Amino acid sequence: MVLGSLNSKSKIKVYVGMSGGVDSSVSAALLKKQGYDVTGVFIKVWQPKFFECTWKQDRLDAMRVCAKLDIPFVTLNLEKEYKKEVVDYMIREYKVGKTPNPDVMCNKYVKFGGFFDWAMKQGADFVATGHYAQVKKEKEKMQILAGTDKNKDQSYFLWTLTQKQLSKTILKELIQEGAISNQFIDKQGKREPIPQEIMDQVWNRDGGKCVKCGSQQRLEFDHIIPFSKGGATTYRNLQILCKSCNIDKSNSIG
Repeated sequence: MVLGSLNSKSKIKVYVGMSGGVDSSVSAALLKKQGYDVTGVFIKVWQPKFFECTWKQDRLDAMRVCAKLDIPFVTLNLEKEYKKEVVDYMIREYKVGKTPNPDVMCNKYVKFGGFFDWAMKQGADFVATGHYAQVKKEKEKMQILAGTDKNKDQSYFLWTLTQKQLSKTILKELIQEGAISNQFIDKQGKREPIPQEIMDQVWNRDGGKCVKCGSQQRLEFDHIIPFSKGGATTYRNLQILCKSCNIDKSNSIG
């Protein structure tokens, strides 16, 4: 799903939290392909000296992806935040007989705490992550929803996100699978629906079939490129793909 296409003078800046894994790498690749001004950010977290960690290799993998995509790469040191809000919290909970959820705390204080705040100060319009979940706007309120594929859903790790964070966050499912494929993000960061008459025109034009394989199963609108002309929003390159073809089309990093 293409969220926006702007000229070089008005590109939207997106800082992508990159772990060196597939999900965040694909997110960065798709955003770059869609015309965003993308910066890859590897978050360095705390680790005990007696515990072997692969962070150096993970950082190298993230760096290689950024080099391949020809986007800036930054290493952000959040060791103190991670040690205090994740590790110390986890130990504290175990001591009193509770079961901690370090992933939730990592998202709250590290990825959407330290990283999010830092990115906004650097001038980012959005941050993006490889999380698989949906963000939708309902009655002027941003909501975090389960991913369309329940086996991949990670929304339960994101329940602490605030309205500000949700409105400035692009998740992998939104980028890759068209989770809000009838919406786009404009230059001001507002999510707006595609007019029903536009979707009807595309549907009738393509006969309600996937333009790639002809399937009529699990169809999604794809390649949404909004732009302003004379104060009005128009659309081009809007087409229909089935979910399988949409995912297959989006998986290439090169």
